[in-house]
Amino acid sequence: MIEEGTFPRTWLPQLVGEELGGAIIKLGAEGQWVYAVIRTDNGKMYRTPCYKILERKIKNCKEGDRIRIIYNGSRRAFDGVEDFAVLKEERRNKSGVEK
Repeated sequence: MIEEGTFPRTWLPQLVGEELGGAIIKLGAEGQWVYAVIRTDNGKMYRTPCYKILERKIKNCKEGDRIRIIYNGSRRAFDGVEDFAVLKEERRNKSGVEK
C-alpha cells in the first residue's frame, strides 16, 4: 500500500534493455496522463513515466497484474518518442495452471 502523502519514485531508464517488473498496485492519472505504480519483487515501488506510448501499452492492465516493462530506447519517428515493450505475466496457481 502507498502511504498517503507519499509518491513512488518515477522509473526513468537510461539504457536500452533496462527492465522494470512486478505487480501493478495502482493505476492512476495525472491530468491527461495515465501511469502505473509497480511493486518489484524486492518490495521497491516505482511509478511509470507518463509517455503516451507506454500508456497505450498498459491500458489493458489492471491492478494486481504482474508485468515487465522493457525500455527499447528512443526511436526515430515522426514524434521521436521513447519506446517500450510491456509483457503481461500470466497468473498461475500453486500447481502451475493458469488462472
